[in-house]
Amino acid sequence: MSKDLIQSIPLKTLLTCAAVCLVAAVAGAVLIAPHNKLEGRKGAKLPMRALGDAPVLQLELARNEGDIRAVLMQGDIARNQASSDVASKVRNRMQ
Repeated sequence: MSKDLIQSIPLKTLLTCAAVCLVAAVAGAVLIAPHNKLEGRKGAKLPMRALGDAPVLQLELARNEGDIRAVLMQGDIARNQASSDVASKVRNRMQ
């Protein structure tokens, strides 16, 4: 973009756009959070301790199929897979 075009946008418009983006990001995080917990796992241990207690993050950064199975095949398997599918669909729509 040209420097003149950026400078021609009023500050109030830029701040409004930034606020809308912030609200959308917070709303997205709040709406997806229940699916990211994979509550059907019932607190089972996760394969990669360095990633903390975020099962969906563990799925995204899985090193192999064994890691994926360790996350999804604990507790209520059907519920885990359904939550994982919903989270993936929402994430794909947001991209």
